[in-house]
Amino acid sequence: ELQDYVNWFNRIRIHGTLDYLTPIEYRLGTL
Repeated sequence: ELQDYVNWFNRIRIHGTLDYLTPIEYRLGTL
């Protein structure tokens, strides 16, 4: 259950501070 939340938090949750990208999208976009 915690792992599901972590996956949601890191992959799905939208970050206003990252131009509304998920952290994964942001990380891929900054490489």
